[in-house]
Amino acid sequence: MTLPRRHLPNEVVALVRRTHRREYSLTPCDTTNEIVAYQMACAATEHNQSVHAVVAMSNHIHTIVHDRNANRSDFMRDLNAGIARAMNHSHGTPGGFWEARPYGEVLLLNLTAIEQQIVYTCLNPVATGEVDSLDDWPGFVIRPRDWGKPVRCPRPECFYGDDRPAFIEFIPQPPPGYADRPLDEVIAYFENLIEEGRQKLLAARPADQPDTPPFIPPAPHESPSTPALRERTRPRFAAGDPALIAQAKEQYRGFLEAYRHQRKKWLEGARPRRCIFPPGTVWLRKHSPVLCAPPPPVSLGVFPPPESRPPIAA
Repeated sequence: MTLPRRHLPNEVVALVRRTHRREYSLTPCDTTNEIVAYQMACAATEHNQSVHAVVAMSNHIHTIVHDRNANRSDFMRDLNAGIARAMNHSHGTPGGFWEARPYGEVLLLNLTAIEQQIVYTCLNPVATGEVDSLDDWPGFVIRPRDWGKPVRCPRPECFYGDDRPAFIEFIPQPPPGYADRPLDEVIAYFENLIEEGRQKLLAARPADQPDTPPFIPPAPHESPSTPALRERTRPRFAAGDPALIAQAKEQYRGFLEAYRHQRKKWLEGARPRRCIFPPGTVWLRKHSPVLCAPPPPVSLGVFPPPESRPPIAA
């Protein structure tokens, strides 16, 4: 049985979704980029997600959001379902688009983790050796220099009917924790972190490695020639601080204990109003008439929403 997720308002999370059999179904091209951008705008707007970073690779998508209303599972459902339907229509290939297991998420516990994950996300194409700079990556990208600027996403010509909006606009935002600094200063700080990380990746390449050739998009039906690594248990938390991660694991164990206790009572026939599930319960809260305790005043990984900033003129 899959362990239940714990989602509280105002958590910052790194999300990833991979394609079926690692196929290059998201190979960058104008149509793919338009579909990913349009669905990202739709889902982020519908579910009030503050988007900090996105990189669409050829067979997976990295996204970092501030989940204000604890509804990122709905955000990911609509984002991924919309991409799958539109991409299958574009490719003329029915069937599963994403891998069978659920999307992955990592709760970012402090600003160190947020900074590291944004850098990791933005440098994914460089880390894989496909390009030397994020500027060279042809896939859909949201990076720090996009913060505060409206992103206007036109409706793709394929798949979508006239009942869908011709344009959807959303504004990527910086993560919480930096509201006391001017936006241009925060953008420069994160872009410098990305550049420092890029230089480290390039320096770590073998000295005899030839220059990276221009990126050639792989065929959508192809998969990597290298075997998939056996992935251990996905990490649930990131902090750059082992003690903080240990606290987060203990916090999650407490949630599981309370969840299982209430679920046992509920399955044994207790009235729903006598079963108060712990805060952060997701699936049962949405699909069953159960009650949940209110969110705690303090919890690891919860960042109060920053004051809204006016958009930057394009």
